[in-house]
Amino acid sequence: MSRSIHWTLKKLFAQKSRREIDEMCDADNPDYAVLEWLEKAKIKRRVRESRKAKKISEEQLEK
Repeated sequence: MSRSIHWTLKKLFAQKSRREIDEMCDADNPDYAVLEWLEKAKIKRRVRESRKAKKISEEQLEK
């Protein structure tokens, strides 16, 4: 993963009220940091799924 998109939940949402978080995630006016964090989440999910699929295929080949 690129270091440029390493946003953590704690870094984004630390010490913010529920209202501030809702404003950050508002669809009409999304915050740049939230968009970056969501993109990172998509990448991580895709990587995890590909690793899982690779592991399953390797296990099936061994049998």
